[in-house]
Amino acid sequence: MWKFAGLFFATAVALVAQPIRDLSLDPTRAVDLPISREITTVMFPGAITAVAGADMLIDGGKGAVEIEEGTPVRFHVTHAPGSNFILIRSLQPETVGRLTAIYDGSAYVLQLHAVAATRSRV
Repeated sequence: MWKFAGLFFATAVALVAQPIRDLSLDPTRAVDLPISREITTVMFPGAITAVAGADMLIDGGKGAVEIEEGTPVRFHVTHAPGSNFILIRSLQPETVGRLTAIYDGSAYVLQLHAVAATRSRV
């Protein structure tokens, strides 16, 4: 079954919102997602059960998160348990990673790649 997720791209520096993209998600295929140092919001139509990814700082949005000095962290991910959105920003240039979101009993893979600035693609 196909699911939909809207991707909201915003540049805080310019204070101008980029267009929203609606993507059909398939749990058997990764979705390619450019991520800049600005926050990108990924929204699902309902509550996300969990998120996971390697070499990522994943926090629950309720306070400061501490990591050991020297830990290689490529992306900062915020997901409040039970919410329908994930906030993501890159922490290193030219890096990639895979973030898995569990929604409605299926795992959806987001293939993240850092870009200099969020670009609008339709």
